Amino acid sequence: NSAATLMEASNLLMLKGRAIDDREWMLLSRNLSKSAEKTLAAVQARDPSAVFAAGSEIDTACEACHIKYAKFNEKDQLKK
Repeated sequence: NSAATLMEASNLLMLKGRAIDDREWMLLSRNLSKSAEKTLAAVQARDPSAVFAAGSEIDTACEACHIKYAKFNEKDQLKK
């Protein structure tokens, strides 16, 4: 269920008004959707190693987007 939810959430990120730009944002959102789709297929196939690999792709997709677009509170980041 979580993989399917993540697929839908990534689709919501691409809606007009939510997308930050038409290039990298869309590419990163599509990568997240594809990774979640792979995870769903791996779960349905009951393939633990494929689930693990797809989960790693989800992590990579999320991190790539957060590095570029997440605006964390700079004061909080300086405290670390």
